[in-house]
Amino acid sequence: MAPKESQTCLGCSKKFTKSDYCVQCVVCSLWMHKTCSGLSDEGFKYVQDQLQTTGLAYWACRACTSYAMGMNHRLKTIEENVEKVSKAVKDNSDAIKEMDKKVDAISEGLKKKDDRVEGKIQDQQREMYEELRERDIRKKNVIFHGIQELQKENATYKERVEWDRASINNILRELKLNMKEDAVKFSKRIGEAGGSAARPILAGFHMEMDKLNLLRVARNLENSRYSDVNVVPDLTKRQRDEEAELKREAERRNKSLTETDVSKNLHWVVVGARGERRLTKEKVDSERSYQRGGPARGGARGGRGVAPSRGRILTGANRSSMGPTRSTRSLKTTDKQKRTETTEEVVENEEMETEGVTESESETETEQVAAVKQGKRKNRSREGLGDEPPVKK
Repeated sequence: MAPKESQTCLGCSKKFTKSDYCVQCVVCSLWMHKTCSGLSDEGFKYVQDQLQTTGLAYWACRACTSYAMGMNHRLKTIEENVEKVSKAVKDNSDAIKEMDKKVDAISEGLKKKDDRVEGKIQDQQREMYEELRERDIRKKNVIFHGIQELQKENATYKERVEWDRASINNILRELKLNMKEDAVKFSKRIGEAGGSAARPILAGFHMEMDKLNLLRVARNLENSRYSDVNVVPDLTKRQRDEEAELKREAERRNKSLTETDVSKNLHWVVVGARGERRLTKEKVDSERSYQRGGPARGGARGGRGVAPSRGRILTGANRSSMGPTRSTRSLKTTDKQKRTETTEEVVENEEMETEGVTESESETETEQVAAVKQGKRKNRSREGLGDEPPVKK
């Protein structure tokens, strides 16, 4: 293939003639004289033979050769960068796969945690329902502390039940409660028999109002011949724990009273009926005031334990009172007994409700009570006194 006569040489810019030897650049497709191209005769002949054999002549002008060298360098750099990118992509792919594994493990852990949380929620709901059900069961029950058991060898179960029922009926009559003879639905002793201490009596009423009326006037036993008997509501373990926590919270708060509270004789106290306790800050009179960080007022142990004797003889509700009663105390009103209405309510609640303890906690104390009681019996025998029989219905 020869250049057209109108074309000019890339080297000398002259037009070609038919007799000129010329060669075409394979890159820019421009023509150049043999002499302008710088090819030797052997080189020119090689290009001509190549053109005749393959139809293509691979020769490039100086400008295209220089450009091609630069392009090759850039291509090489690009290839190196592509290789680096490919390696980075591979590394990232591996990291992504590893991350996917970690995400799957975390998802599995979250799923297990959700299952555990759901299980705990269900357990809490179940405990809540059980607590409500137990409170509903106990809402008509009370516990009598300080009623002596029947002191008769080989007594039958029926005789013991009749003794306890007669004791309860005597207490109800002492409190002047106008109840039917069958107001008490059931009664039973709590704890293992055979101990030296008198076991509490768990009693249930047919009507909740009878139970509430009994608790309302139970404090009147303090000034009767049954002063060693006290009555508390039948609380669940959670209710007793909540009341104990209220007492501890009152102690914690009393440790951090401000100087203003101390100057005004204000303390945190626990008030309210059993099962309905609450914390409140009230003014405490100087005689009964608590030191900073002292025990909370109005607290009472409760539940199904053996009541403490508090230095008195447990005599039983259908026997002659052998221990000192509170009726001998002076009821005169002094200036120190004048309190605000709020303080009177706190003291009244405190005196009305007696704390109960577990059998294990009061074992030593009740043994001491039994020893004192035995001594009293000997004194009564020397004096010619006997037990009063149960009141017949």
